Amino acid sequence: MSQIVQFTMNDKGADEILEFLLFNVNAPLEDEVNSILAQEFGNSRGLYYSIPKAIAQGKNTLSSTAGSLNISPTSITRQVKELKDYSELIEGERPYEGKRGIYRIVHPLMECWFSEIHSHYSDYIARRPDFIDKLRSNLNTYYGRAFERIAREFLIEKLNLIEAKRQWGKIKGAERGEDTYEIGLIGKGKREKTVFEFKWTGLTAAATERILYKLRQELAYMRNPPNDAKLGVVARKIDDKEFLRDAGFVVHDMEDF
Repeated sequence: MSQIVQFTMNDKGADEILEFLLFNVNAPLEDEVNSILAQEFGNSRGLYYSIPKAIAQGKNTLSSTAGSLNISPTSITRQVKELKDYSELIEGERPYEGKRGIYRIVHPLMECWFSEIHSHYSDYIARRPDFIDKLRSNLNTYYGRAFERIAREFLIEKLNLIEAKRQWGKIKGAERGEDTYEIGLIGKGKREKTVFEFKWTGLTAAATERILYKLRQELAYMRNPPNDAKLGVVARKIDDKEFLRDAGFVVHDMEDF
């Protein structure tokens, strides 16, 4: 019987589950990614490691991925296609408005592995305390990304959305480092549109209103913003949801899932 079968997860929190799966000595997922890639691509797996690693570190367009590897984009098109269509390790994503798509790693745990562990694998295997402490401190980022995916699926079903996409782009005239924006989701239903921000944290009503105000500002950076859209927030916990709903906002937290 495998370690995972012997470990009952139903009554465990996320930290305890990850402790078992990732941090314990000889953890079940310790060599999982290596094993998957070895099975999928055999001895020719060099680029099949390097491409997801680059994507996990933010080099998520074909040109930026290739640039980080010092090769031409045409040199990796076959590997990118196989990682996307064959192994389904990565996926392509296009914004609600605009043509410049990106790639991202499908599963947050895989993204964590390529971003945090791959380049420091010997430190991970040795369970060096400084590395493990840093890894633990960075996990909240991946919790947040997993939450965004779950929240997106919740909204698609709850609001009967026929289209649900993120939006990102450049802010004209802004200083370097402050010249980009990102909107968590623009959802299109049969009758109306809704724009959401996701937050993996607890929010007061006042904090939620500040996020909604910023969300309205970010819509102005789009060429053709959905001006008639409702604004919303999905967070880990939101206080005074009914007050915000009465004000015309769409708010949900994990109690609603």
